[in-house]
Amino acid sequence: VVVGDYTRVDKPRKIVNIDGRMGGPMGIAFGNNGMWAVADYSEHCVYIFDDQDQLIKSFGSHGAGNGQLNSPMGVTFDSNNYLYVAEYSNNRVQKFDVNGNYLLQFGGSG
Repeated sequence: VVVGDYTRVDKPRKIVNIDGRMGGPMGIAFGNNGMWAVADYSEHCVYIFDDQDQLIKSFGSHGAGNGQLNSPMGVTFDSNNYLYVAEYSNNRVQKFDVNGNYLLQFGGSG
């Protein structure tokens, strides 16, 4: 997993309360396509923004199933713009495409 390149931030990013939904932003990552993502610990989801800082997608629901999230804390893009989300409560990392489609996971409890 390649950690997002924070040196590419060429302007301030304003993370706002999106329709009252963003409750606990914990992790942020920047893809090489201008997209950026925020992991929301409290809302159990990930928000994806375009290079104009517009919300284009959010995904995730509370749970332990494939594609569900439980307290996501970290997020990063790899060089192919796949998104990896590290979850605190499920003790795993899940891989998604930029549309929020679940691809795989590793780790877990036990």
